[in-house]
Amino acid sequence: MRIYSLITSLFKHQKLWLGLLVFSLSSCSMTPTLQYAGANSAFERYQIADKVSLDELDFVEVHYATNRLIQSPGKLANITDDRGSLTYGASLISIPKATYQTADAKLAFVWGPVGINRNPSKNIFLHDVSTLNPSEFFHEVSHTEKSQNDHALLYVHGYNVTFENAIRIAAQLKHDMGFSGLAFAFSWPSRGNFAQYTVDEANVEWSKVDFIKTVKSICDQTQVKTLDIIAHSMGSRLVTSALINLFNDSPSYRKCLGELVLASPDIDADYFKRDLLPRLSAHHLPITLYSSSKDVALKASKTIHGKYPRAGESGKDITVAKGVETIDTSEVSDSMFGHSDYAETAILIKDLSGLLVEGKRAEQREHLVAVPYQNTELNYWILRHNLTQPLKQ
Repeated sequence: MRIYSLITSLFKHQKLWLGLLVFSLSSCSMTPTLQYAGANSAFERYQIADKVSLDELDFVEVHYATNRLIQSPGKLANITDDRGSLTYGASLISIPKATYQTADAKLAFVWGPVGINRNPSKNIFLHDVSTLNPSEFFHEVSHTEKSQNDHALLYVHGYNVTFENAIRIAAQLKHDMGFSGLAFAFSWPSRGNFAQYTVDEANVEWSKVDFIKTVKSICDQTQVKTLDIIAHSMGSRLVTSALINLFNDSPSYRKCLGELVLASPDIDADYFKRDLLPRLSAHHLPITLYSSSKDVALKASKTIHGKYPRAGESGKDITVAKGVETIDTSEVSDSMFGHSDYAETAILIKDLSGLLVEGKRAEQREHLVAVPYQNTELNYWILRHNLTQPLKQ
């Protein structure tokens, strides 16, 4: 299998990698925006071969589609933060067995220490990024093990996320949830820069057509029968609007879609309830929305957008509506800014696994308590460690 050859090739030819390192340092005066095949990666691979055994790592393969600009397409691709054409590829990620605790101290595992010395024995580590032409890509996807290729997960990141970290998070979600199917990531050209919020807003809007093409291609050219989607933050804008366009133009694609998960959606709450949700619900698409009152990023977005509530907020502004199961994660939030709990909080990942792996609805999953919403017949759910502890008023 291709994944086997990738793994073994990464841990051979140490002198070759060191030579590539020296050549890269001596011949390149300017480093691309994101460099996965350059000096840093070569240095890291040289160290890996010396210090890490394959038995110490779990490997996850993530297939990707991206409309980022790619420099030097091919194996070990350089993928930038600018706009490009839709490109497909595959990536290989390792997760350490001994030191890694599922979703505990997740930030340290995902980002690793500052600089080039991320350690695969301690961190989620991106080893390989290859671009594939469409025929190669879909042939490879369609020839994975039969037990895996009929159910797939598609991850779409949010604002301020690099390609590298999007791939890492997709791999981590597959690993931590125990998801046995294929893992895909759609990476749109986020600048990966805190100060570039409005640029990311423009690029996420620009990416709708390519996202629709990606979903169509997965459904048409692979054996995937059920495609679950996790969209985070600003990525939720892309996914919800694009799916509405897809269903309106080609309703038959609805049968290929499974669950839609909106994690901390950075969408105007009123717009979501009035315009987006009814159009999605008309196609009976099951939607789960994870919200939090501790989400600092959404509070900032709310301020930027005229203090109108965001769909991922909870508390007095929680979004509860027919056609969506809203989960308030405020009590269990332990990520740095409350915005990445879906990937950093163990109990939330367990809840995601209950939904996407076990196929359970909210009322069937443990650690969820139903709460009546105001004076309506609707409920939302609170995710809790201790179900017997009284609810906070």
